Amino acid sequence: MFSQKASPPSEDQPESTESGAERVARMERVIESDKARLSGLTKDLMERASQFERTSADVVRRETELTEMRARLELISDPEAVAELEEEIAAAEEKYELVKQLADLALQAEKAVRGQIRTLEQKVGIDKKALDEALGKGDLPEIIEPPVSATPTGQTATQTPSQPGVTPGVVPGLPGVPASTPQGVIRETLPDTPEQIEARKQAARSKLEAELAEQAVLTFLERKAALQQQIDLEESLLQTATQSKALAGQGLQIRQRELDAAKRTGDEAQVAQAREKLDRIITAVQKLDEEISYRETTLEGFDKRMQALHDEQAMVTQEAELKREEAATAEKQSVWLSSPLHPANVMRWGLNRGPNIIAVMIVVLVLLVIIRHSVQKVARAMVGKGRRHRRDAITRADTLALSFGSAATVIVAVIGIFLMFEAAGVDIATVLGGAAVLGVAIAFGAQNLMRDYFNGFIILIEDQFELNDLVTIGKITGRVESVSLRTTALRDLKGKLHFIPNGEIKSVTNRSYDWARIVFDIRVSYKESADQVMAEILSVAQEVCAEEKYKDGVIEPPQMLGVDQFTEFGMIVKCLLKVAPSHLFEIRREILRRIKNRFDELGIEIPMADAAALPART
Repeated sequence: MFSQKASPPSEDQPESTESGAERVARMERVIESDKARLSGLTKDLMERASQFERTSADVVRRETELTEMRARLELISDPEAVAELEEEIAAAEEKYELVKQLADLALQAEKAVRGQIRTLEQKVGIDKKALDEALGKGDLPEIIEPPVSATPTGQTATQTPSQPGVTPGVVPGLPGVPASTPQGVIRETLPDTPEQIEARKQAARSKLEAELAEQAVLTFLERKAALQQQIDLEESLLQTATQSKALAGQGLQIRQRELDAAKRTGDEAQVAQAREKLDRIITAVQKLDEEISYRETTLEGFDKRMQALHDEQAMVTQEAELKREEAATAEKQSVWLSSPLHPANVMRWGLNRGPNIIAVMIVVLVLLVIIRHSVQKVARAMVGKGRRHRRDAITRADTLALSFGSAATVIVAVIGIFLMFEAAGVDIATVLGGAAVLGVAIAFGAQNLMRDYFNGFIILIEDQFELNDLVTIGKITGRVESVSLRTTALRDLKGKLHFIPNGEIKSVTNRSYDWARIVFDIRVSYKESADQVMAEILSVAQEVCAEEKYKDGVIEPPQMLGVDQFTEFGMIVKCLLKVAPSHLFEIRREILRRIKNRFDELGIEIPMADAAALPART
């Protein structure tokens, strides 16, 4: 049933001061012990398989005997024979149940031994792998040295890839190894310093050591799991042996009763046969006692191993955490040495990039100054009289200079910013690509703004109005104070300044375009002479137009149209005067003032409307 072929497992308990050689020797002893135990388990499995076959055959045999005895019982009618046969059947059933339970336990034990063999083979493989790593025989990943290249300040040249079979960050409680800084939009123009290259190499080495330490933790956990499986299987075998011993005790009682019964009959052959069966049961019980003792000793050895692994786990995990901290520190140091905020990198960047950036800034500032002081002169030199007669070309030039000067300033400033980025080492293609995507998004969200700029450009090109023109846009009437590509500013007679987006300008009424016309509607009483009134109004208008102060603003002589309308309050005399837009209000007010004074001198009545009929003032 059980034959002890191997000694209990050797202890695997490391000391806190254990050297590398001692650790290797201890691991070799454990592997040899496990191999010897594996050989013993293989032989034990063969014996248990044979024992299970014998027990199974015994179960079949006893089941056949019970079937035959029950068949005979049905054919017997003698009460004494029936009672005797029933007693034999009861004894046979007891033995049958006992043998069947023994067969089940033998099957369980065979399965457990097979599981032990598989688990032990896995554990030996894991221990060999750990031993190879301790001896340096394993397939260790090589450290990939970062190449020395022209890498910009603030960027890490290479990122050490994860090695095959190493899974960073899978051990509970251990953070992942920080990855190298990815390259951004900075072009590779500045060479790395020896300190940066060495820091990256050290970071790569520390990262590799951390990954190897983590792999050691994983291997350790695999060893611990395999040992736990062995413990579970050994406990199962111990339980099976204990149950088998209890059943063997029942069999011992049965054989003892058979021996006593044979002695009472006095048949020496039966006595010898019963004694032989009893001796076999006693031998089986002794073997079960030995097996139980062996299992208990084995479990004690396994418990010591597990306790040793518990103690070692803290050391392995602590070492892995220490390696990770060292890797994180080395990575931070490498990133800091390559950071653009590092004082040495700031100085290098300033020495390499500073002159170009300053040169670009000087050029941009010079261009902005030139635009500010020359755009108006250039506009005045290029702008002619255009379509308007007697127009002031300077006003037109100032209008264009105000609008396009601002646009030119923005364009120069934007180009200057991109050139400074270029001088600073930024990849303009990448920035422009992102700006293009951003521009498309802004265009969808700022359609009204784009419409304002487009309409403003059309207004300036078509010369719809210019500075100081009197215009009406919508319900707002005022003089144009400023014109840009986006907005137009109007100042009304009350002094309010209205900012109107160019995109909202649907129509413009320009009262100052080329020339302006003063329309005089003078109401006089019906009792006055129409010819005299017409003559006096025309005379006053001619006098004003002839004066040195006003004659430059008069385009054509005054034109008397005569009596234009009869109303219930008097007749209306209409007179027209064509003047320059800039003199419109000045000449109109002066002529009205003099007409009032002349009518007062001549006694010409200007009738007043009934207050009830006058429109209300607003």
